[in-house]
Amino acid sequence: MSSFLASLRRSAAFAGALLLFAMPASAWDIEIGLNFLYDALYVSSSTGSGATWTTVDERVRASDVPGPTIPNIWTTQAWDGMEWPSDTLSASEGITWADLYHDDVTEEFFDSGSAAVFGSVAAGDAAGAGFAYDFDLVVNPFSSATVSLDPAEAYVYLDSGVGDVGTAFARFRLYSTDYALNDPGGANAPWADDLYSIEAGDPLTEEGATFSNNFVNGTGSPVTYHLRMEASASVFAIPEPAGLALLGVAGLMLAVRRRA
Repeated sequence: MSSFLASLRRSAAFAGALLLFAMPASAWDIEIGLNFLYDALYVSSSTGSGATWTTVDERVRASDVPGPTIPNIWTTQAWDGMEWPSDTLSASEGITWADLYHDDVTEEFFDSGSAAVFGSVAAGDAAGAGFAYDFDLVVNPFSSATVSLDPAEAYVYLDSGVGDVGTAFARFRLYSTDYALNDPGGANAPWADDLYSIEAGDPLTEEGATFSNNFVNGTGSPVTYHLRMEASASVFAIPEPAGLALLGVAGLMLAVRRRA
């Protein structure tokens, strides 16, 4: 697909989203997104000889299967060092969807990513979607590197409508794919985390998201971190505190200019 057509498609989708946002909510409307990964996720500062950064893969997921949990099932494509297999990666199911777009498949950082839950969720059920970017960060000996997310490029939008029940979440987090879920740096105890939530009936939440974590290597050998930046949107149609408990149990399954 040409760069022009891809840009046109995204512009049309964005215009449609603005129209939806302008209308009163009649159900859950939860969206999380990121523009220009190259500008959004980056090394904001470093010491010593700093770090190297290598793209591994990108992924999306969407689940609207009845039940109280959200399966962590990804559709993935890998970066081969030259290009991506496709300019678009997407997943959808029921009222959930997630997409990643590339104007140029030879550019390793995606141009836009988004995930959403848009519609009613039955009491006792959960629905969610997400997108993620995996990369290896090698921190050189006696050096440090701070990985940050720019709030000018990352956003969350949470709204509920009449008849909704439960709690909705939008979340950006940075964690290691090597660690167990609940270990420090793992998916449920991430290196960096920016979490937003609303209960049914709460006012609209619309924010620019951000996080930051400093990776320090005080040894004489390089240290490699296998990292994932994940953005997720989810709804648990269960009153508190059960919604927060499910957030921890399910992990909410789990984006870019790198600056020295």
